[in-house]
Amino acid sequence: MPTDDEPTVPGIEEAATFQRDLYLYWWAAHRSQGVNFHTGDFVAAGPVQTICWYGIFHTLPGGGYEIRPIAYAMKAFDLTGHGTLVPVSGLPADTRVNAYAVADHNSHALYLTLINSSHERATVTLNPRKKYALAESMLLSAPDGNLAATTSVTLGGSGISGSGQWNGHWSRQPLDHGHLRVMLQPETALLLKLPLSK
Repeated sequence: MPTDDEPTVPGIEEAATFQRDLYLYWWAAHRSQGVNFHTGDFVAAGPVQTICWYGIFHTLPGGGYEIRPIAYAMKAFDLTGHGTLVPVSGLPADTRVNAYAVADHNSHALYLTLINSSHERATVTLNPRKKYALAESMLLSAPDGNLAATTSVTLGGSGISGSGQWNGHWSRQPLDHGHLRVMLQPETALLLKLPLSK
C-alpha cells in the first residue's frame, strides 16, 4: 500500500486482491458485524493534510464523486457476501485461484467468488453437491485488461456513477449436467450465483 503522501490510487488488481481476498472475507469469517475504513477526502501525511489516495471515493469540486476501484470490490462483496460461509475444496494446486462460497438462505442461492491472482489464465470446474437450476456470473474488470487502471472499471458491465448509481447485471452461464466450467482471465474476479432448484 502506498503511504498517504504518494499520489498513487490503488488499481483494480489491488482492489480485487486486497479488499476481497485478504480483507473482507477474513472479517466475515471472523464474524465481524461491519468494517469502518476511516477514509475521507483528506488525511494527515506528517504535518500536512493531503488527498486520501486509498479512499473508496473522492468528492469532486463541482459535486458528485470520483469512484475508486476499491468501491467496486466492496460492491462485489455486497452482492455475494450475505449468508453463511461454506468451505470450498478441490481447486487445482498449480493455480493461484482462491474461492469463497456463501450460502444465502434468504435468496436460496449459493454465491461463489473466484479470484485469479496469477498472470495466467486458469480454468476451474465446479461440481456443486446440490442441484442448481442455472448459473449466472458477473465480472469485475478493467478497461483493455489494464490492471493498473483507476478509472473505467466495471462490475457486471457497468461502472458506478459519480452519484453512486450502478446498473450492473448478471449473465447466464451454461451448466453441463450440474457442472460449471469457467475460464478466468489473469488477475480477475468472477462472481457466480447459483439459485437452488425448486
